[in-house]
Amino acid sequence: MKKIHTKDNKPLPVDISISLKNLSLTDRPELELKPRLRDGSFFNTLEPCSEYEIVYKKRGGTEITRAKFNTSCDKRWEEIYQEILLDVEN
Repeated sequence: MKKIHTKDNKPLPVDISISLKNLSLTDRPELELKPRLRDGSFFNTLEPCSEYEIVYKKRGGTEITRAKFNTSCDKRWEEIYQEILLDVEN
């Protein structure tokens, strides 16, 4: 699970989206996700032992920020929890 917070606790823009790409398994499609606007949370199932890139976007694809992270190779199931602080203009 990831959770988005905004600087100065401003509301999330209604047009925010997230692109999630598995960089280790190139045959997987890039996913477009939407966070819950009330709390900024979003969920997705991830492949184990993989590197991912996540891109936060708004207003027709304008990139806000991006990050990479890895999933564990030695667990069948794990929960990844990260909080992201975005500086967005509403």
